[in-house]
Amino acid sequence: MVGCVGVGSSGSGALQLLLATVGHPAALTLCDLAGSGDRLRALATELRQKFDYSGQVRIIEVDDRLPAELYTVDLLIGAASRPNLIEVTRLAPGAIVVDDSFPAALDLDCAIERMRTAQDLLVVGGGLLHCGAVQRTFHLPFPQPTLAQQIIGQLHIDAIASCQLEALLWSTCPDLPPTHGVATLAGALAYWQAAATKGITAAPLHLRDFRITQSLLQSMQQFIKQRRLTKAQ
Repeated sequence: MVGCVGVGSSGSGALQLLLATVGHPAALTLCDLAGSGDRLRALATELRQKFDYSGQVRIIEVDDRLPAELYTVDLLIGAASRPNLIEVTRLAPGAIVVDDSFPAALDLDCAIERMRTAQDLLVVGGGLLHCGAVQRTFHLPFPQPTLAQQIIGQLHIDAIASCQLEALLWSTCPDLPPTHGVATLAGALAYWQAAATKGITAAPLHLRDFRITQSLLQSMQQFIKQRRLTKAQ
């Protein structure tokens, strides 16, 4: 089961690309702000027609706190613009979260601490791509060594923000369609295929400056197996 918190341009585009390239989950949960029900239902109809999707689609509108049923999904995609919507303590063992929200849709420090200690949760950032070694030059408007070190400490030498890479990719592939307004499946597929051709892949699994370890992944496999057994009973 897959859930998406924040189903605007990024969220709907990610869901369409997932259905087109990865496969169909057993169920989808679409969650956005109160008043978005009609738009979400229209998207659900589009997903069924465009991809012949036959799984269950749940629509959730929220004012503040996410309902309990959203924490039952196996994979939760964050594409929201409101911070800390997802409560780390309510995520079930074996859950996977990919967050591409800005600001983050959950407490990053809390998520990192849980991954370090309980090792029963996988939360990764979804905004970086790997394109080989990257050299960066950045300028601060005022001298602030502490801030400079903080920025440098959070940069990944082997990854770049997808929003920055999009422009670079477009400059080298002029046939790519510029993105205006809501992301479309055709546009997403065009950039997906161009990235694959250029050898661009997902960045190493991470959350901010925390790198996902092999030990955590092995622990998660056990929690996922237990989660599946529990649901089957």
